[in-house]
Amino acid sequence: MQDSCMHFQKSLQSNSNESVTVFNFLSETVNSTLSERNEASYHCLECLMQGCQECGIQQFKLAQEEESKDVLVKWKRYEYINPLNANNIYKL
Repeated sequence: MQDSCMHFQKSLQSNSNESVTVFNFLSETVNSTLSERNEASYHCLECLMQGCQECGIQQFKLAQEEESKDVLVKWKRYEYINPLNANNIYKL
């Protein structure tokens, strides 16, 4: 999912003058919505539990095109697939 979002954001950047950060990792995306880490290199529990007034999705900046209602979004999902056949032998 992160890869799809990253590629979409990069395609928008090439077509726009707007500057929005493109995160390469999910952890970077999450960190952008939280306050700075403390001395022990952890986020405060209050921030993680959404009790901090400085944290939240309002910190996450979207490009104007990402907020458009006119864009068709293709959703993906992952489903569990049983790797065993009827004889309980792994399918290859």
